[in-house]
Amino acid sequence: MWEMGDERKVKWQFLEERERMVKYFQEGFQSYLYTLFKVLGLFFTFLKQN
Repeated sequence: MWEMGDERKVKWQFLEERERMVKYFQEGFQSYLYTLFKVLGLFFTFLKQN
């Protein structure tokens, strides 16, 4: 049988892991959007020049 402390520790680790995953996802998504907008901006300036 597990003791209460072990169960709490496992749950805590799981929460920390999930938090880290969400943080990675948000940062990746932001950098992806940033790159997308940068490329679109370059594309539009290229269209305007022609």
